[in-house]
Amino acid sequence: MSKIIKLDRHVADLIAAGEVIERPASVVKELVENAVDSGADAITVEIRRGGMDLIRVSDNGSGIEPEDIRTAFLRHATSKIRTAADIDAVMTMGFRGEALASVAAVSKVSMYTRTHDSNVGYSYEIWGGDEKNLTEAGCPPGTTIVASELFYNTPARMKFIKKDVTEAGHVQTVVRRAALARPDISFKLIRDGEELLHTPGDNSLLSAMYCIYGNRYVQGMEKVSTSYEGIRVWGYVSKPTYSQGNRSKQEFFVNDRPIRSGTMTAALESAYKNRMMTGRFPTCVLHIEIPPVLLDVNVHPAKSEVKFAYERPVYDAIFIAVKDAVDSEDPRAAIVSKSPDVLKIDIPEREYPQTSINTLAPKKNPDFYSAMSAERYRDLYAPRASDDLQDSMSSTVDSKEEKPPQFTDKPIPVWKILGESFGTYIIVEDGDDILFIDKHAAHERIIFNKLLETSDNPISQYLLESRVIEFDRDDYESIIANMELVCSMGFEVEEFGGNSLIVRAVPEEIDGDDVEASLQEIALSLRENRRMSITKKRDEALRLVACKAVLKAGNKSSYSENRELVTRVMEMEDVRYCPHGRPVAAVLSRSELEKRFGRT
Repeated sequence: MSKIIKLDRHVADLIAAGEVIERPASVVKELVENAVDSGADAITVEIRRGGMDLIRVSDNGSGIEPEDIRTAFLRHATSKIRTAADIDAVMTMGFRGEALASVAAVSKVSMYTRTHDSNVGYSYEIWGGDEKNLTEAGCPPGTTIVASELFYNTPARMKFIKKDVTEAGHVQTVVRRAALARPDISFKLIRDGEELLHTPGDNSLLSAMYCIYGNRYVQGMEKVSTSYEGIRVWGYVSKPTYSQGNRSKQEFFVNDRPIRSGTMTAALESAYKNRMMTGRFPTCVLHIEIPPVLLDVNVHPAKSEVKFAYERPVYDAIFIAVKDAVDSEDPRAAIVSKSPDVLKIDIPEREYPQTSINTLAPKKNPDFYSAMSAERYRDLYAPRASDDLQDSMSSTVDSKEEKPPQFTDKPIPVWKILGESFGTYIIVEDGDDILFIDKHAAHERIIFNKLLETSDNPISQYLLESRVIEFDRDDYESIIANMELVCSMGFEVEEFGGNSLIVRAVPEEIDGDDVEASLQEIALSLRENRRMSITKKRDEALRLVACKAVLKAGNKSSYSENRELVTRVMEMEDVRYCPHGRPVAAVLSRSELEKRFGRT
């Protein structure tokens, strides 16, 4: 008996659909891409119960000819590719010929379509890949596709589906990115009868950004427009004074396709070097236009990643474009910021060299990067380090605290503080050891332990004035879905309408200025750790609260503050690692020190 068989068509369709359709948002993405390719200038997406009960995508595009309706639902049927050569030049959103077949394989699909030159429309129903009927019907020009009862014939997939609010959030992300990718198209999103999003389709990216993120976001953005090596970069990036606690608002589009790319993220953030606080991130909506032959859009089932033939020019183009925009905020560059033509860099397009990408990178100085022993490194930099250390030690003691600490009845510790280095490390002599205590990590652990101890009865502080904070939809939905957990940490938060929350109280350790950033980071953590138990979710959120509340690295502390912190580190056995696992202290023994000086 043969062990290898040809799968039944229905089973093969279900397997293929699993690669494309993971959740309701996957259906919306595929249908919206087809609507964009149809030439529509208005697209409406409606969902019920997170998209599990119903997904309806309507457009006013070209419609489908009656003889093509059945063919459109066949696997590998597409109007965008004819030959293998077309794959290298594909510019449309949907092109694989799998979208409708995949959606129809795992749901009950009804389609209504009519071309603009026809007086008659058609209705087509296909459930689980099986055709039900094809009849004439009255409908407006364009196409409407309704997918209901998603995964009704594959119940095993249901265990991977999350709460309705979570699935709806993923759908909103798809529609939001589509609207930012194509500001010339009006997008509308309706969830359970409520309109969540509506962009004008006036071909203004700024208008789309305003409708999605609000006025405050738009006010913090700078325009970008640059061409480099045949690559055009345009859009908006945040001013250095406007930042986020995470990367959730970094949107990149390559030839109008939303893309994730470490190269583009690195280029963006490098342009802000020394202009933004550590732990803060820029936001952006950046479009990158590149010749299609220089990238492969067919490397990911969801087409959310691309492969560049040459990554260095892409990196350089984004870096130059963003840095030009960021530099325009500098008063010394005011004359440049008034002239868009000066900012634009026009370089004639040319063939890319058929060489390794490494040849495009700047050469490093071989002398500077030559091998150097640890001993040689210390010989070169020790004098400077000693000077810095001496300055740090002399400036550590506040002028008001020059008097030695008063004696008490408490036993005198055997250790003593020698000073503070780099505003970060407290130097302590303890017997035959020198300890370098990371005050940031130590303080973070102490606060985290306190938060855990009081988690059943958190200590809150009421704000002098309640704050109304507008969040993006993803963050808002995360907090609303986990409101009980957020409040159990010491926050007092209520809905305020739209995407806004009113905050009346915060955990005792949180500074009032950090409220918005803390809640944004907690919301992101809740999304990323949605599969964790409630206890683990809370622990991760408490780590973020502790991190926000700690002494910041680089800030000088008074002698008494350092002494209090060192005392707690020495006395508390559970303060050995920060909540993220970094060590609190490094030890240099006397014997190691003497060995380095050749005394042994």
